[in-house]
Amino acid sequence: MSQISDREFCDAVIATKKDTKLVAAAKNDRINSPESLYREFVKLSVDRQREIINTISSDHFVGAQWKVAFQLNNLPAAALADGIQAVGKALFFSRDEDCVKAVVRAIRIYQDSPFFKSVVAGLAEAAETVGTDLATVADAITDPEIFGLTRSLDPSSPVSGKIVSSICKMASYTKDSAATIDTAKFLYARRFSASLESVISVLENAVFMARDRKSVKAILAGLGAGAIDSVLQRHAGNKQVIGQIRDIAWKTRNPDAIRNFLEAL
Repeated sequence: MSQISDREFCDAVIATKKDTKLVAAAKNDRINSPESLYREFVKLSVDRQREIINTISSDHFVGAQWKVAFQLNNLPAAALADGIQAVGKALFFSRDEDCVKAVVRAIRIYQDSPFFKSVVAGLAEAAETVGTDLATVADAITDPEIFGLTRSLDPSSPVSGKIVSSICKMASYTKDSAATIDTAKFLYARRFSASLESVISVLENAVFMARDRKSVKAILAGLGAGAIDSVLQRHAGNKQVIGQIRDIAWKTRNPDAIRNFLEAL
């Protein structure tokens, strides 16, 4: 793994020369944070953004001409803007070789998927929060089981995109392929549930608070055994109940406690 240091990255941005405000931000030690640099970066045209990504990657990452530049140069026009946004965030926020390459690989894998926008949006969001764990997140999303699951979703169903977006969040929260696969299967099994959106809300918030693999497995076991779908259907729209289920799930991380609570509702 090769990560560009803060100073090296600012110098690399300065070396691009053409973009006055971006270069000025990189030179100013008070405002050259990843957030401020990226704000100037996204003001540029997509082609210029791609050129900067390719140049910096080729100067610092092994094999970037093939694994980054070639891939981005051959993205379909319809996927280019969203793909560049995700890779740009990966570069600016992680500055890490494995992260940039993993995001590019994910983009190439999903470029023909009807859920492409959901996946790249998830990767872009993760890039701002997980740092050098972004490669792990991207690898989880591109796991063959996850990819196969998304391919079998009905793109005409509004909930399918929500399932994919939630899977991306689970990968970002857990940074674990096995936990991501487990949550993906749990949501996929409920793709026809009338309470799916509430299930997603409970699961996302519970996993956000309890992210390790063991806790996620326990939460899923409790929610599944407790027939959360029928419970939420009976209490449709009741935010208090949804909050209570979420809290008992992440606080106890105990399948029996979660199941018993659901059965009592």
